[in-house]
Order: sequence, then C-alpha cells, then structure tokens
Amino acid sequence: MVGRTCYEDPSKLLDVDKLFYAKENGHKNLNTILDEMFEYINSLDSKNQIRTKYHMLNLFKGLRNAKKS
Repeated sequence: MVGRTCYEDPSKLLDVDKLFYAKENGHKNLNTILDEMFEYINSLDSKNQIRTKYHMLNLFKGLRNAKKS
C-alpha cells in the first residue's frame, strides 16, 4: 500500500516533485523539513498540533539515536 509505505518511511516522498512536476530544486534536508513542519503546526489548534507532532515521529525512523530524540 502506497499510503502505508509513505507513513512508515516519509523519505520515499523526496523525489515526488521531481518525478511528477519536473521541479529540480533538489532534496530538502531534515532540518528544513522540520522547520517547515513546525511553521505549519503552529497554525493548527492545540488538538491537531499534538496529532501532527505524533505523526512526525516517523521522520526520524532509521536515524541514529532516533528513540532518544
């Protein structure tokens, strides 16, 4: 399932814009992605902020010391 794969390993989406929209702006690094996500999260109500932060945990999957973070 595409949805489950994207949920479990969001880094698989890094090339989507390049493949479908011919955008050549390259990969964003994890820090840039996190900055943009927290800007978005700050625009949400408190209930949705908590939900969104929980789902962001998979961004760290496979990284060294991910569980400590």
